[in-house]
Amino acid sequence: YVLTPDSQETLKKSQPSPLEENNTPSRTVELFNGEKLVIADDNKTFVYITSDEEENQFTLDYKYYVSFYAPNQQVSGAYIFRPTENKSVEYSEIKNISINKGDQVIEVRIERELVETRLRFFKDILAETIEIHTTLLPVPIADKLGKEITLNIEETSINNDGVFYTDSNGLEMQKRVRNFRPTYDVEILEPVAGNYYPINSAIYIEDVKTQRRMTIMNDRSQGGSSLNDGGVEIMLQRRILHDDNRGVDEPLNQLGPDGKGIIVQTKHWLFFSKGPQKQRQIQYDLDTQALLYFAEISLSDNEELGSSDSVTISDSNEINYVKLYVRPYSGNQILIRVHNILENQNVTIPFWNEEQSICYLLEELVGESYNQLKIAEIQEVTLDTVQDKQEMLKKKFRWDGKYQHSVFNGDFESIVLRPLEERAFLLRKAHPYN
Repeated sequence: YVLTPDSQETLKKSQPSPLEENNTPSRTVELFNGEKLVIADDNKTFVYITSDEEENQFTLDYKYYVSFYAPNQQVSGAYIFRPTENKSVEYSEIKNISINKGDQVIEVRIERELVETRLRFFKDILAETIEIHTTLLPVPIADKLGKEITLNIEETSINNDGVFYTDSNGLEMQKRVRNFRPTYDVEILEPVAGNYYPINSAIYIEDVKTQRRMTIMNDRSQGGSSLNDGGVEIMLQRRILHDDNRGVDEPLNQLGPDGKGIIVQTKHWLFFSKGPQKQRQIQYDLDTQALLYFAEISLSDNEELGSSDSVTISDSNEINYVKLYVRPYSGNQILIRVHNILENQNVTIPFWNEEQSICYLLEELVGESYNQLKIAEIQEVTLDTVQDKQEMLKKKFRWDGKYQHSVFNGDFESIVLRPLEERAFLLRKAHPYN
């Protein structure tokens, strides 16, 4: 172990760890807020102990599939995932592990020959969450074999009985059952590829008895699965030497400026919980995090670069599960979208005071001066903004013959968002040049 001076106290051997109780040599890293991370001597088996002393064991490893190739047969490529064998093998051996501790972040750095992993634990944000930074060096192809690299979180105590869940474009979680399709009988001829699904924001497994979940969230769309109970794998990188004849007309072999394969950096968030709230909280935080912009500016001698103190941040400790999107729409209109990311409850939002011509949601846009931006009219529109929503609903086709359009009374004093519902509104300003 390599330690910084400030982190000497983070490794302790005085108390038996959960792994040592099973005769597995290990060491313990003291984290923030009473949390602990127990690391086995193989440096890829962990027990994450939360502040309420909940023990969550898992392994973290990287594996790969050899891409299938044979003349005149369907090969693995840009569109087709087809491994040579239906079992992956370890991708790169661990060379070193180090722990670095700061006032706000503790980082466990695991170095492999071809992969560097950083497990980060934060003091004040992402509570009881492990942030996983992965840097993949160029995938070697000297053996003339394509390789498809996965991140594997496995050997948890979760018995998911072949069931896992992936999101649908960040909205509803879709139930997936290994080797099964809900609407037709299926014979799975490719046990790995036939159980892979797209992951836009999250994948989780849930214990059939305790309902305890292990969730992994990602920073980009990827493919993944739960091929074995208690584990999840996510595809990180594919370097393939043959075209799959599906239209791209070239192999999936991206090269860097040096002519070698590209370096891939990914980020994932791993946590154990019950219910969807934790996942949706992190989704909201990730989707609404600040964006950094850099620019050169010039100031005259009598000018100063001041800070904007007009925007206020709510002092409420309640977690906000409603995403807000505001932008100018036309000369005198503003488009507002609101999206409830909760899966199991409605959210009611104060919206418009017609007498005072005030839209409360604009406070997040213009701060305390929001009450000076007078709104003369509000119209709810379809999500593509091209139709009045009530007119669309009147013309909605009745597939089951039971749909009945309910007349809207035009009251926008408050609006209700059903679980995962998104609504769009056009606001007409009373004074176009405000």
